[in-house]
Amino acid sequence: MKGEISRRKNYGPLYSAPMMIWFTAFFLAPIIIIVVYSFLKKGLYGGVEPVFSLESYRSLGNSNYIIVAFRTIFVSLVTTVITILVALPCGYYMARSRRQTLLLLLVIIPFWTNFLIRVFAWMNILGSNGFVVEFLNRTNLMDPYLHAAGAFVRAREILEGGLKYLIRSEAVIEFLMDIGVFHRSQGDLTMFLYNQNAVVLVLIYMYLPYAILPLFATIDKFDFSLLEAARDLGATKLESMIKVLLPNVRGGIYTAVLFTFIPIFGAYTVPLIVGGRNSYMLGNVIADQLLKSRNWSLASAFSMVLTVVTTAGVIVMMNLQRRDARLAEVSRKNGGAL
Repeated sequence: MKGEISRRKNYGPLYSAPMMIWFTAFFLAPIIIIVVYSFLKKGLYGGVEPVFSLESYRSLGNSNYIIVAFRTIFVSLVTTVITILVALPCGYYMARSRRQTLLLLLVIIPFWTNFLIRVFAWMNILGSNGFVVEFLNRTNLMDPYLHAAGAFVRAREILEGGLKYLIRSEAVIEFLMDIGVFHRSQGDLTMFLYNQNAVVLVLIYMYLPYAILPLFATIDKFDFSLLEAARDLGATKLESMIKVLLPNVRGGIYTAVLFTFIPIFGAYTVPLIVGGRNSYMLGNVIADQLLKSRNWSLASAFSMVLTVVTTAGVIVMMNLQRRDARLAEVSRKNGGAL
């Protein structure tokens, strides 16, 4: 009997073999190639030479690359925060709705269309002769828009002026301008394309479903009677949302952050198509080093930076989820003991 059980257990490695082959061929092998290439010398006509070199990692200290790296982090953080803030009410509404299937379908429909087609569609929407400009002109709303936008720009300039006064360092101010925190000039208020704002807007649209779905899945399991109990105890709707709902759906928020920040951090197509010269990100640097400069070693070094940052983010989020799970288990046991 024991021999028969042991023979059955031996089938485990066989069952897992396809997964291990897939994991090795499409994940481990490319990572190993990138790591090896990053420590090799650049080839004279492209590619790499089998000579150990740290030149690619030294090149990462170039001031232009540092600016691009911080710009990428800034754009990724801003886009992720806005995406989560938009996705939270959407996920909550979907979880409380009786038409969940229809709403889920509406969220998933964009995936049926090619990624590039959706980006080019935004070019038609935001272009100088696109839908937005045409709508403002036809409805005679262009002048009110320019007035409101001008007021917003002036308020932003006042705020930035105050921050610059507090900073007082020309080097820091110039750096913040380079990465997009501060703006150099007002620019054309009817120019919706080829700037950092267009990149952020299109990235939010592209990755919003990735944030909505995990948040909906988590909020859908939430006991909404807890919100009613909080209101009965004197909490307002906003307080009950912040103090009761959000702590109980942190797992979904962590997952949504991972699903949005990681792909945005390595974005290439959106900054290339709808961005301007001040929207250059790390994904564009890697593509240019591979296709234009043919510096595979430096491209691999940049890829290692992306890999390390995203892996660190995953580890941090996993640790946060484990900590929340442990706290929930402890509170559950204490509640049972009482």
